[in-house]
Amino acid sequence: MPPAIPPNSQYHSGLDVKLTSFEDLTDDQKKRCDDLIIKLGRANLTNEIPDDATRKGLWDKVFTGWDTDDQITPPSDKPRNRVAEDSQLHIGYLNTDLPGKKGNVSAVRKAGARAFIKPNVTWDGYGVLYNLVDKNGAGTPTSSVVFDDAVTPQQARVLVSAQWDRNESNRIGAWNINLVVFWARHRLVDSVEAGECRDGTTASQRANDRVKQAFRARIAEHHDQLVQLRQISTIIQKMQEIVDDMTAMAASGKARVTLHSLKRAI
Repeated sequence: MPPAIPPNSQYHSGLDVKLTSFEDLTDDQKKRCDDLIIKLGRANLTNEIPDDATRKGLWDKVFTGWDTDDQITPPSDKPRNRVAEDSQLHIGYLNTDLPGKKGNVSAVRKAGARAFIKPNVTWDGYGVLYNLVDKNGAGTPTSSVVFDDAVTPQQARVLVSAQWDRNESNRIGAWNINLVVFWARHRLVDSVEAGECRDGTTASQRANDRVKQAFRARIAEHHDQLVQLRQISTIIQKMQEIVDDMTAMAASGKARVTLHSLKRAI
Protein backbone atom coordinates (compact mmCIF):
# COMPACT_ATOMS: atom_id res chain seq x y z
CA MET A 1 0.00 0.00 0.00
CA PRO A 2 1.22 3.53 -0.73
CA PRO A 3 1.93 5.64 2.34
CA ALA A 4 -0.77 7.94 3.62
CA ILE A 5 -0.57 11.49 2.29
CA PRO A 6 0.63 13.78 5.08
CA PRO A 7 -1.08 17.08 5.87
CA ASN A 8 0.05 19.95 3.69
CA SER A 9 2.00 21.53 6.55
CA GLN A 10 4.18 18.38 6.74
CA TYR A 11 4.40 17.68 3.02
CA HIS A 12 7.70 17.92 1.15
CA SER A 13 7.98 17.12 -2.54
CA GLY A 14 11.51 15.78 -2.29
CA LEU A 15 12.57 17.94 -5.23
CA ASP A 16 15.89 19.78 -4.98
CA VAL A 17 14.56 22.64 -7.10
CA LYS A 18 11.74 24.76 -5.72
CA LEU A 19 9.90 26.89 -8.27
CA THR A 20 7.70 29.64 -6.91
CA SER A 21 6.93 32.02 -9.77
CA PHE A 22 6.83 32.56 -13.53
CA GLU A 23 10.31 34.07 -13.39
CA ASP A 24 11.73 30.77 -12.08
CA LEU A 25 10.72 28.87 -15.23
CA THR A 26 12.90 28.01 -18.20
CA ASP A 27 11.69 29.09 -21.64
CA ASP A 28 10.65 25.49 -22.36
CA GLN A 29 8.70 25.28 -19.12
CA LYS A 30 6.89 28.52 -19.90
CA LYS A 31 5.70 26.98 -23.19
CA ARG A 32 4.93 23.58 -21.71
CA CYS A 33 1.19 24.29 -21.46
CA ASP A 34 0.64 26.15 -24.73
CA ASP A 35 -1.84 23.49 -25.85
CA LEU A 36 -3.83 23.97 -22.65
CA ILE A 37 -4.01 27.73 -23.23
CA ILE A 38 -5.60 27.05 -26.64
CA LYS A 39 -8.07 24.49 -25.27
CA LEU A 40 -8.99 26.76 -22.36
CA GLY A 41 -9.56 29.69 -24.72
CA ARG A 42 -11.94 27.59 -26.83
CA ALA A 43 -13.84 26.22 -23.85
CA ASN A 44 -14.21 29.63 -22.15
CA LEU A 45 -14.92 31.47 -25.42
CA THR A 46 -11.97 33.82 -24.89
CA ASN A 47 -10.14 32.34 -27.92
CA GLU A 48 -6.78 33.13 -26.35
CA ILE A 49 -3.61 31.88 -28.00
CA PRO A 50 -0.17 31.29 -26.46
CA ASP A 51 1.92 34.43 -26.17
CA ASP A 52 3.96 36.10 -23.46
CA ALA A 53 0.89 37.59 -21.78
CA THR A 54 -1.30 34.46 -21.76
CA ARG A 55 1.60 32.26 -20.66
CA LYS A 56 2.33 34.55 -17.72
CA GLY A 57 -1.37 34.70 -16.93
CA LEU A 58 -1.65 30.92 -16.71
CA TRP A 59 1.54 30.41 -14.71
CA ASP A 60 0.60 33.20 -12.31
CA LYS A 61 -2.57 31.21 -11.56
CA VAL A 62 -0.52 28.02 -11.22
CA PHE A 63 1.70 29.67 -8.57
CA THR A 64 -1.17 31.31 -6.69
CA GLY A 65 -0.93 29.76 -3.22
CA TRP A 66 1.28 26.96 -4.50
CA ASP A 67 4.88 26.09 -5.40
CA THR A 68 6.61 22.89 -6.47
CA ASP A 69 7.26 21.88 -2.87
CA ASP A 70 3.51 21.71 -2.15
CA GLN A 71 0.97 19.00 -2.72
CA ILE A 72 -1.12 19.20 -5.88
CA THR A 73 -4.75 19.26 -4.80
CA PRO A 74 -7.22 18.06 -7.44
CA PRO A 75 -10.20 20.26 -8.32
CA SER A 76 -13.80 19.29 -7.60
CA ASP A 77 -15.38 16.53 -9.69
CA LYS A 78 -17.58 18.94 -11.64
CA PRO A 79 -18.56 22.61 -11.86
CA ARG A 80 -20.73 23.86 -9.02
CA ASN A 81 -24.43 23.52 -9.67
CA ARG A 82 -26.28 26.48 -11.10
CA VAL A 83 -28.48 28.13 -8.47
CA ALA A 84 -31.52 30.36 -8.84
CA GLU A 85 -29.48 33.51 -8.27
CA ASP A 86 -27.37 32.62 -11.33
CA SER A 87 -30.23 32.54 -13.79
CA GLN A 88 -33.32 34.27 -12.38
CA LEU A 89 -34.03 37.99 -12.30
CA HIS A 90 -36.73 39.66 -10.23
CA ILE A 91 -39.01 41.59 -12.58
CA GLY A 92 -42.38 42.01 -10.86
CA TYR A 93 -45.00 40.24 -8.76
CA LEU A 94 -47.88 37.77 -8.97
CA ASN A 95 -51.35 39.30 -9.27
CA THR A 96 -53.20 36.17 -8.14
CA ASP A 97 -52.79 33.03 -6.05
CA LEU A 98 -51.46 30.03 -7.96
CA PRO A 99 -52.68 26.86 -6.20
CA GLY A 100 -50.79 23.58 -6.45
CA LYS A 101 -52.27 20.24 -7.54
CA LYS A 102 -53.82 19.70 -4.10
CA GLY A 103 -55.29 23.18 -3.99
CA ASN A 104 -52.83 24.57 -1.47
CA VAL A 105 -50.96 27.81 -2.20
CA SER A 106 -47.31 28.08 -1.12
CA ALA A 107 -45.89 31.38 0.06
CA VAL A 108 -43.89 31.90 -3.17
CA ARG A 109 -47.08 31.52 -5.27
CA LYS A 110 -49.41 33.80 -3.36
CA ALA A 111 -50.66 37.05 -4.85
CA GLY A 112 -48.04 39.72 -4.24
CA ALA A 113 -45.14 37.25 -4.19
CA ARG A 114 -42.13 38.16 -6.30
CA ALA A 115 -42.02 37.00 -9.92
CA PHE A 116 -38.90 36.31 -11.94
CA ILE A 117 -37.76 35.79 -15.52
CA LYS A 118 -35.47 32.88 -16.30
CA PRO A 119 -33.77 31.95 -19.60
CA ASN A 120 -33.48 28.35 -20.74
CA VAL A 121 -31.03 27.44 -23.48
CA THR A 122 -32.41 24.86 -25.94
CA TRP A 123 -30.67 21.49 -26.14
CA ASP A 124 -28.95 22.25 -29.45
CA GLY A 125 -27.68 25.66 -28.35
CA TYR A 126 -29.57 27.47 -31.12
CA GLY A 127 -32.37 29.04 -29.12
CA VAL A 128 -33.32 30.67 -25.84
CA LEU A 129 -36.67 30.43 -24.08
CA TYR A 130 -37.58 33.09 -21.53
CA ASN A 131 -39.93 31.78 -18.84
CA LEU A 132 -41.74 33.62 -16.06
CA VAL A 133 -41.25 31.75 -12.78
CA ASP A 134 -41.72 32.01 -9.02
CA LYS A 135 -38.86 32.25 -6.53
CA ASN A 136 -38.35 28.47 -6.68
CA GLY A 137 -38.15 28.41 -10.47
CA ALA A 138 -41.60 26.94 -11.11
CA GLY A 139 -43.39 28.33 -14.15
CA THR A 140 -46.13 30.94 -13.84
CA PRO A 141 -48.73 32.01 -16.44
CA THR A 142 -47.88 35.24 -18.22
CA SER A 143 -51.28 36.65 -17.26
CA SER A 144 -50.44 36.14 -13.56
CA VAL A 145 -47.36 38.37 -13.64
CA VAL A 146 -47.28 42.15 -13.38
CA PHE A 147 -43.99 43.72 -14.46
CA ASP A 148 -42.50 46.48 -12.34
CA ASP A 149 -42.89 49.95 -13.86
CA ALA A 150 -39.10 50.26 -14.16
CA VAL A 151 -38.71 47.33 -16.56
CA THR A 152 -40.39 46.21 -19.78
CA PRO A 153 -40.51 42.57 -20.94
CA GLN A 154 -37.84 43.36 -23.54
CA GLN A 155 -35.58 45.02 -20.98
CA ALA A 156 -36.10 42.05 -18.66
CA ARG A 157 -34.83 39.68 -21.37
CA VAL A 158 -31.76 41.84 -21.92
CA LEU A 159 -30.97 42.13 -18.23
CA VAL A 160 -31.43 38.44 -17.41
CA SER A 161 -29.37 37.44 -20.47
CA ALA A 162 -26.48 39.62 -19.32
CA GLN A 163 -26.80 38.17 -15.81
CA TRP A 164 -26.79 34.61 -17.16
CA ASP A 165 -23.70 35.24 -19.30
CA ARG A 166 -21.80 36.82 -16.43
CA ASN A 167 -22.64 34.07 -13.93
CA GLU A 168 -22.10 31.20 -16.37
CA SER A 169 -18.72 32.66 -17.30
CA ASN A 170 -17.77 32.67 -13.64
CA ARG A 171 -19.20 29.22 -12.92
CA ILE A 172 -17.91 27.31 -15.94
CA GLY A 173 -14.84 29.48 -16.48
CA ALA A 174 -13.62 28.92 -12.94
CA TRP A 175 -14.02 25.15 -13.26
CA ASN A 176 -12.09 25.04 -16.54
CA ILE A 177 -9.30 27.24 -15.17
CA ASN A 178 -8.95 25.13 -12.02
CA LEU A 179 -8.73 21.98 -14.15
CA VAL A 180 -6.03 23.45 -16.41
CA VAL A 181 -4.08 24.73 -13.40
CA PHE A 182 -4.18 21.20 -11.92
CA TRP A 183 -2.78 19.70 -15.13
CA ALA A 184 -0.17 22.46 -15.47
CA ARG A 185 1.13 21.85 -11.94
CA HIS A 186 1.62 18.16 -12.68
CA ARG A 187 3.37 18.95 -15.97
CA LEU A 188 5.68 21.38 -14.21
CA VAL A 189 6.67 18.92 -11.47
CA ASP A 190 7.20 16.27 -14.15
CA SER A 191 9.61 18.63 -15.90
CA VAL A 192 11.53 19.29 -12.68
CA GLU A 193 11.76 15.56 -12.00
CA ALA A 194 13.11 15.13 -15.54
CA GLY A 195 15.90 17.58 -14.77
CA GLU A 196 14.68 20.79 -16.39
CA CYS A 197 15.82 23.70 -14.25
CA ARG A 198 17.37 27.09 -14.77
CA ASP A 199 20.74 26.20 -13.19
CA GLY A 200 21.38 23.62 -15.91
CA THR A 201 21.76 20.65 -13.58
CA THR A 202 20.30 17.34 -14.67
CA ALA A 203 18.34 14.67 -12.90
CA SER A 204 21.34 12.33 -12.92
CA GLN A 205 23.55 14.96 -11.29
CA ARG A 206 21.03 15.35 -8.48
CA ALA A 207 20.00 11.69 -8.24
CA ASN A 208 21.86 10.93 -5.04
CA ASP A 209 20.40 13.94 -3.24
CA ARG A 210 16.78 13.62 -4.37
CA VAL A 211 13.95 11.80 -2.71
CA LYS A 212 11.36 10.46 -5.13
CA GLN A 213 7.87 11.76 -4.59
CA ALA A 214 6.11 8.88 -2.87
CA PHE A 215 2.84 10.72 -2.53
CA ARG A 216 2.26 12.17 -6.02
CA ALA A 217 0.41 9.81 -8.30
CA ARG A 218 0.81 10.26 -12.03
CA ILE A 219 -2.34 11.58 -13.67
CA ALA A 220 -3.93 11.19 -17.08
CA GLU A 221 -5.24 14.40 -18.58
CA HIS A 222 -8.76 14.02 -19.94
CA HIS A 223 -9.31 17.19 -21.91
CA ASP A 224 -12.95 16.30 -22.52
CA GLN A 225 -13.49 17.24 -18.88
CA LEU A 226 -13.31 20.87 -19.97
CA VAL A 227 -16.86 22.19 -20.17
CA GLN A 228 -17.87 24.26 -23.18
CA LEU A 229 -19.20 27.61 -21.99
CA ARG A 230 -22.53 28.60 -23.53
CA GLN A 231 -23.41 32.29 -23.62
CA ILE A 232 -26.80 33.70 -24.56
CA SER A 233 -25.10 36.53 -26.45
CA THR A 234 -23.31 33.97 -28.64
CA ILE A 235 -26.51 31.97 -29.19
CA ILE A 236 -28.37 35.09 -30.28
CA GLN A 237 -25.55 35.91 -32.71
CA LYS A 238 -25.95 32.44 -34.24
CA MET A 239 -29.69 32.99 -34.51
CA GLN A 240 -29.07 36.35 -36.19
CA GLU A 241 -26.86 34.60 -38.76
CA ILE A 242 -29.77 32.28 -39.55
CA VAL A 243 -32.11 35.27 -39.94
CA ASP A 244 -29.58 36.98 -42.22
CA ASP A 245 -29.33 33.86 -44.41
CA MET A 246 -33.12 33.59 -44.59
CA THR A 247 -33.39 37.26 -45.53
CA ALA A 248 -30.80 36.81 -48.29
CA MET A 249 -32.65 33.76 -49.63
CA ALA A 250 -35.94 35.63 -49.63
CA ALA A 251 -34.38 38.57 -51.47
CA SER A 252 -32.99 36.24 -54.12
CA GLY A 253 -36.33 34.50 -54.59
CA LYS A 254 -34.94 31.08 -53.56
CA ALA A 255 -37.22 30.91 -50.55
CA ARG A 256 -40.39 31.80 -52.42
CA VAL A 257 -42.97 29.17 -53.27
CA THR A 258 -44.46 29.69 -56.75
CA LEU A 259 -46.95 27.72 -58.80
CA HIS A 260 -44.09 26.73 -61.08
CA SER A 261 -42.00 25.36 -58.23
CA LEU A 262 -45.00 23.51 -56.80
CA LYS A 263 -45.68 21.90 -60.17
CA ARG A 264 -42.08 20.66 -60.36
CA ALA A 265 -42.26 19.34 -56.79
CA ILE A 266 -45.46 17.40 -57.58
